[in-house]
Amino acid sequence: MLRSIAAVAVLAVGLGACTTTTTTTSGSSQLDLTVVNSTGYPIYYLYVSSSSSGYWGNDVLGSSILRSGQSATVWVNVGSNCNYDIRVIDDVGTVNEFYGFNVCQNDIINRY
Repeated sequence: MLRSIAAVAVLAVGLGACTTTTTTTSGSSQLDLTVVNSTGYPIYYLYVSSSSSGYWGNDVLGSSILRSGQSATVWVNVGSNCNYDIRVIDDVGTVNEFYGFNVCQNDIINRY
């Protein structure tokens, strides 16, 4: 339990490089989302899903491990909904979820 609280306290998801890179004909944009692991623990699974989806989808890390201090870039398709949920699972199976993160804003989120 203590590890879970510590992980939530220091997990930062940074969007400093969040830019619109392409626009599709349906009016949705593709954004690159930079996820920074500041937990002190390796992240084995990372899920990023539209808040309206109700489904986590596939682990975006694949076979990679996001070690503490490393970052990963995730592409998200944004239509009229900029709110996304983020789920991380560390090396011992601790799950942390963050809901309603606005990927269209250029900022950093910290959860305590």
